[in-house]
Amino acid sequence: MKLAGRTVVGLVVDPKGRPINVHVVRSIAEDVQDPKDKTRVTDLDEKAIDAVRKYRFKPAMLNGSPVPVELNVQVDFKIF
Repeated sequence: MKLAGRTVVGLVVDPKGRPINVHVVRSIAEDVQDPKDKTRVTDLDEKAIDAVRKYRFKPAMLNGSPVPVELNVQVDFKIF
């Protein structure tokens, strides 16, 4: 199976720079045309979530203090 696509993962970066509330905003399955392949790629969404949970960020600052901030991260997959 050849596959290229993107999962968009939403999260909140907490004041310590750690990702919390990590979830899929847009599944890679939305890019896949073949119905058989759609069911196979759902594992990739979980892999994207697992990867993003390991990220560490520089906290956002407001008036000199770290604050939580929401953001989206794109995770691209190319399997050939």
